Parts: sequence; structure tokens; C-alpha cells
Amino acid sequence: MSNYNIIKLKFLSPVHWGRGIGQAYDTSESILHSDTISGALCSGYISLYGDKDVKEFLQSFNISSSFPFDGSTYFLPVPKGFKRFTNTEEGENQNTKAIKRIENIDIDVFSKLQEHQEILFSGKNLSPDGKLLYDGPAPDYDVFKNSMQDRVMIPRSDAGDTIPYHLERKHFHENCGLYFLFTVQPEYQETFINVLDFIGSQGIGTDKSVGNGQFTFDRDVIQITNPKHESSSYLTLSLFCPTRQEASFIKLNESYFELLKRGGFLAGTSVDRFRHLRKKSIYMFSEGSVLKGPENKGKIIDLKPDWNDEEMHPVYRDGRGFSIPVNL
Repeated sequence: MSNYNIIKLKFLSPVHWGRGIGQAYDTSESILHSDTISGALCSGYISLYGDKDVKEFLQSFNISSSFPFDGSTYFLPVPKGFKRFTNTEEGENQNTKAIKRIENIDIDVFSKLQEHQEILFSGKNLSPDGKLLYDGPAPDYDVFKNSMQDRVMIPRSDAGDTIPYHLERKHFHENCGLYFLFTVQPEYQETFINVLDFIGSQGIGTDKSVGNGQFTFDRDVIQITNPKHESSSYLTLSLFCPTRQEASFIKLNESYFELLKRGGFLAGTSVDRFRHLRKKSIYMFSEGSVLKGPENKGKIIDLKPDWNDEEMHPVYRDGRGFSIPVNL
């Protein structure tokens, strides 16, 4: 067993997290990716302390992406490529569909994976939406539910037409929320918590100005089972962008992974005239990727657009990995 420090986010209001695909507000991300949390922390740091040492602050911590929790039950992403799930209910077609729908598994189920056990389950172990696999009987509620809110976009000039659109919002069930794993250098621990507290009061995601995305948080420690034997693979719990040298050590033909394109607008900049600009884009390994080879650190990337302006500042994207050893 290994101990990991975690932050549990308890949301006080509905949330919407953009998917980085233009104006597609009718679909929200289900989790906060590690680079989104890092970006919010840096933005909060600048608001509190200025931008002089923001790069040093970013380098002082390492975080995972966020995953669901239900009370004292914590979930991890299903390792990509893992096939030892068996639905004990009858019907091969039903078995395949149920397995494909699972996105996160109880940390106790993950322990069984590490011990090379076959994962047997039935409908009673699944959340109502089929996305969470519990080790025991699942509750009769989902960790969060979605609602759609009708909105109207009003043009700034009289020449344009109003444009109706829909905004998907997530509402977390009582005692449920998201958590992420973290490490932070001792000299920055107080600053890290202060910044996180500031972000919670301001909100994270779309519609912060009307009170959405606000949260409180608690600190806790979880235990994750280590492989029985020496591991040659690791499971990514964050988005991960390796350096060129690190990438050469990953045995891609023996790995299971998905790539996510990350980019978007400079919405978090303090310079208003830059907010219409798009960052450069980059692909990263997604959470739940199982990569064969030595564990790597990843890198922080500057996605600053090519824009000839002396006030243009670095636009950091956190591609450092947070991973755990696996031997699946």
C-alpha cells in the first residue's frame, strides 16, 4: 500500500466545465483535468500574489486530475486495455455494453486488479447511470446529475440577432464531489492552500460571475494497493505530455492509451484584448492510460500564441504526469 494526500472538492453550486471545442455549451466535462486545475491555481496565485513568481509556484506542486468520490468511497479511472471484467448477469450483449459504460472503479476494485483477480459484477454494483463500479452494492443515486439551462446570447451591436443556446450544468449529490491527488513542496504548502481557498470562493469553470463552480474542500489521505511484483508499467492519473527523450522510452506498441487535444482561448488572461486569441494546441496522454516503460515526469509547455505584442505573457499548460505503478 502507498499513501497519497488528496483534496476533496465539495461543490456548493452547479458547475459547467468547457470541453475546449468552441461554443458547445450543451456538453460539460465530467471531471476537472489536471491542467485545468493547475491553470486555475496559477490564475488564483496571480490574483493574490502577482505574476512575478508564478512559474516557481507551478513547479512547486504536482497534481492528478479529479475523480469522483461518494462519502468515503473513492474512484479511479478504468485502466485502458483492461479486459478482466465479467458481468455475472446473463446476456453477452448486455455484458459488453455494461463494461463499455464503466468509466471509474471503486479503489477497492482497483486493488483486486493489482492482485490479478477477475472482476465480477452485476447491476447492483453499478451506479444508476452505469458509469461507476462499486465494490459492494451501489446506492440508488448518481454522484452527479445533469440539467440543461436555456440561455440567450445577446449581440453587442444592434445589427446582430439574439442566439438561443443550452448550457449543461452538473449538480453533485449530497456528500459527493471530486477529489485529486497532490504533492507540494513544504515551503509552498500554506500558499497552495490559500490559493485553493481563494479559487473555491471565486468558483471554477463557466458562469463564475453568477456564483457557479464554488466549492469548499477538505484534505485527506487514501491508500492505493501496489503491484505484487515489480512493475514495468504505470497508470496515468493526470494528463501527461512527455519530453522528447521520455517519449522514446515508452513502448507504445505494448501500451494502452488515448490522446486528448488541449488548447482553447486565453480566457484566463488579465489582458482583455488577448481573450479572443487561441492558445497553441498540444496532444497529451489521457487519464487511465497504461504506459509500458519507466515512469516519466513530463513537462510544462508554453502555449503562448504567435502575437506581436510586448505585453504577451507565457501561457503555461501543465503536462507533468501524476501516475501510479501497475502490473495488470
